[in-house]
Formats: sequence, structure tokens, C-alpha cells
Amino acid sequence: MSLDRLALFDLVLRSGSFAAAARREGLDPSSVSRAIAALEADLGTRLIARNTRRMRPTAAGEQLQADIAPHLVALERASARANAAQKAIRITASTTFARLCLVPVLAAFQRDNPDVTVDLRATDRPVDLVDERIDIAVRHGRLEDSALLARKLRNVDYWCVGRPDFDRVSTPEALGELPQLVFDLPGFRDGWTASQGRRQVRAGRRAVLRSDNADSLLSAALSGMGVALIADWTARDAVQSGALVRLLPDWRFAGPVDDPALWLVTPTRDQRPDAVERLIAELRSAFKTA
Repeated sequence: MSLDRLALFDLVLRSGSFAAAARREGLDPSSVSRAIAALEADLGTRLIARNTRRMRPTAAGEQLQADIAPHLVALERASARANAAQKAIRITASTTFARLCLVPVLAAFQRDNPDVTVDLRATDRPVDLVDERIDIAVRHGRLEDSALLARKLRNVDYWCVGRPDFDRVSTPEALGELPQLVFDLPGFRDGWTASQGRRQVRAGRRAVLRSDNADSLLSAALSGMGVALIADWTARDAVQSGALVRLLPDWRFAGPVDDPALWLVTPTRDQRPDAVERLIAELRSAFKTA
């Protein structure tokens, strides 16, 4: 027995005629009549008595409508909830990246997609995309979970930055004489590495602050507490405004991993809602030229 035919049968009775039901569904009246005839054939009984002037349900038709009406209402509500869920996107990123880079993109996306709700989980802790029902994640460094789908958003450079009064440094070795704000990551805990061509230099270590949060390091650098080695996207606005300066811009500083990059990660490529696909396209476009 077809659920579509049952729903159409209920609509015919509620609309008062085959023609009215056909108009509401955008169908030809003859196709509605054929669907009801097929339902009657399936059940082996007449459901609607009709002549040239009027139609009315038979006793079997009245009983069938009474039985199916509550279930059709529940199905409509479930469908509405499912449609609403398709327009709710759950995305996660680190707290600093979310504040500095992601929220502006989400704001532009929401202006163009006002019916979409975004649930942003800004956190520096590891997030299980499947367990926490995450649609999109922005992550730093290569993935360990091969079951996830990852696309590189952009490469990341690491800049050594500080207040303008620290701009007296001429060599990486001299960084060891300055107070350092250190990202608490394996590649940074024992010092910073800078290269220029084939020359590679390990800067001395003089950490006055360690933190696992890029925002904290940025704020400390802005306050003049010391110099920090942080991702270009973290420092860009402060450097452009002149609040911070890049130290040794002719040198390339190694990141905490071999391939520092931003990755867009999703649990799967299958059956993603249209809203998620649109946001993925927006993110890739926004960061492609960043």
C-alpha cells in the first residue's frame, strides 16, 4: 500500500473534491482519480462514492481516514523537523581561528542564506566529528583519521611578531635574548627554527609565557610582554594595523608540524544537505585567496 496514495486519499476528503486536491498538489485531476482507484484496488473495497454532482466517503473510506489521519500528521511533523535539521549546520574550529577568520565568513554566508542556522563550536579540544554530529571542521595540520574527508583550505606561514620596539632583531640567534611567548606545541617547546635558503638556525629559548591558545599569545604580544611565533592568520590584522611588526620577515620559520596548513574536514561526502555544500563552497572561496 502506497503512503503517497493514502496521503492523497486523505487530501481528497479534506479538500472536498478530486479537482481541489489536484490543484493543491499541482497534479492533473485524472492522475488523482487513478491514484485513488489504485488504492481501492489494493484494499479491495470502494473508499469514495461519487457521481457527477458530489462525492462522499463510504463507510470503509471514513474508517480508513480516521485510522490514518493521526499518522499522516505525525509524518508531516517529522518531515518538517527533518527539513529544518537540513538547514542547521554544525561547524567547529579553534577558538582563535573562529573569532578572527571564521565568524566573518559565516556572517557573509548567513546574509545570503537567512534560512540557515549555524551552530559554531569554537574549541581548542579535539572533537569527534561523528559522535558530536559535526558537519564541517576546520583543522590545523594533517589528519590522522583516514575515515574523514579532508580538503586543504590554504597553507599557513608562521610569523615572529612583537611590538614595534622589539624590531631591533637582525638575526634569529638574537631572538634568544628576547622574552618569548611560546605556543605549547611539540614543535615549539624546545625553541624556534628559522631558515633562509639552505641556512637553518635554531633560536635560543627564553620563554616567559607558555600557552595552548593563540588568542592568549596574540594578546600577550600586543601588550608588549614579548615576541611570539604564531600563524599568519592570527597576526595579520595586528601587523596590518601597525600594532605588531614582523621580525625577520626575510626568514622562514618552521611551524609545529611538517606541513602547517588549514584543512576543511567533513565526516563524509555522501548525502550532505545543500546548506552544508553551500557553506563548504563559501569557505573554500573565502580562504583560497587568503
